[in-house]
Amino acid sequence: LSAATYISFGLIGALSINSVPQNILQPLSSGYFGKISTFCASSFAFMVIGLGIPLFCVVTRLNLVSSGLLTNRMGILIVSVLPWVFSWMLYQGGGLEEVLAWGGLLLTGVISFIAPTALALYVTLGSETLGSISLAAREWRGQKIELWILLTLTILVFLTALVGEFMS
Repeated sequence: LSAATYISFGLIGALSINSVPQNILQPLSSGYFGKISTFCASSFAFMVIGLGIPLFCVVTRLNLVSSGLLTNRMGILIVSVLPWVFSWMLYQGGGLEEVLAWGGLLLTGVISFIAPTALALYVTLGSETLGSISLAAREWRGQKIELWILLTLTILVFLTALVGEFMS
């Protein structure tokens, strides 16, 4: 049910605009779709992009430094400074949009689809404990098989999206 709702919501949004550009926030924040759409698009840009990137930088730097992989100074340089320098070099022309499209596809695909399924499979394979919900052994084995199938299909769909983005 949630997958059907998610797909329907995306299709309705996609069908509402004739020619969708790479950056969907441009037509939504242009004022053509009304004040509510303009406000929502601007809020999304500020909340998700504006606040999400610094938070992601801090969390990534802390993980790299606390694991001992980098010093604090190198963590700041690699995680915070270099991405901004790199993005400014691509700011002119379509380079930045291309990086954002690929970054969005790779990160969203892995974080939203592949990682949760892989984590569920990892937990299921690593434990024979059924948890708080009692399942028969046959259902437990069936759950493992279903997760393998779901992970395989998820990876195939993700790779198809990558090929589609590469071909366009």
